[in-house]
Amino acid sequence: MVDYGKTLSGALRFCVEPKRWLPLFALDVIFATGVFSVFLANSSAMMDIITGAIEGFAIAQSIVSVVFLLFGMFVVWVLVRLFVAGALIHQSVKPKEYRKSCMVSKQRFLTMLAISVIVGLLTTIAGFIPYIGWLVSIVIGLMFFFSLPAAVVDKLAFEKALKGSYRLFRDRFTEVLLSWLLIVIISGLIGMIFMIPVFMLAFNLLVPQLMAMSETATGMEFISVMMDAGWSLLPGIVVAIAGMAISTVFSVYAQTNFYVQIRKKKGIL
Repeated sequence: MVDYGKTLSGALRFCVEPKRWLPLFALDVIFATGVFSVFLANSSAMMDIITGAIEGFAIAQSIVSVVFLLFGMFVVWVLVRLFVAGALIHQSVKPKEYRKSCMVSKQRFLTMLAISVIVGLLTTIAGFIPYIGWLVSIVIGLMFFFSLPAAVVDKLAFEKALKGSYRLFRDRFTEVLLSWLLIVIISGLIGMIFMIPVFMLAFNLLVPQLMAMSETATGMEFISVMMDAGWSLLPGIVVAIAGMAISTVFSVYAQTNFYVQIRKKKGIL
């Protein structure tokens, strides 16, 4: 029987250990700073586009260059986050092997990447199905919910990890669904708690400034208000990023340990 209480309490203790969430926090701060710097560096060009100072090919050139830069940053962020997730998966079952976890993640990285790409493509394509796309995406996510832990913990190859996760979904659907629901709900609550400061700051600082703006306010005035508010919201944003990192660590630990228990019950190996 899956011990949900013990796993979730263990996940809560694990996720607040600084050495577990600080790498993700640092990565997310670097990414957020990079994105903000790109927008800040291109603020004048954005104003030229809004005011119509530049047009035609110049607009397209400005937009494309920024989009490609942001896309490249996003790809690097996703890849590094996946690597850290692999290390966290190993730490979730062997907490004392902190340094070794990076080596394990490096060894399993290509398998994790292949799994992430395929599952991501399947869920994205399914999402375009009219009316029920969101539901199909969730089902696909559940089918391969344990594929990454299988690839890292049991060092299964790409195909075997996907098949193993699917077998657990097929034969232990109730346990898989309950595990997923608990992780989504609790990690969501953790994220929401850490979002409270930024919401409070936005309500007290940003909303009054926006409401005070006249209907004839220019785009430059709007951007100026947003930039000023951005600096004011910085402490809340940092707390929110920390919450996102802690929430991710909680999810990885719970997912991995639920996998280990359900896998043993099923006897997939």
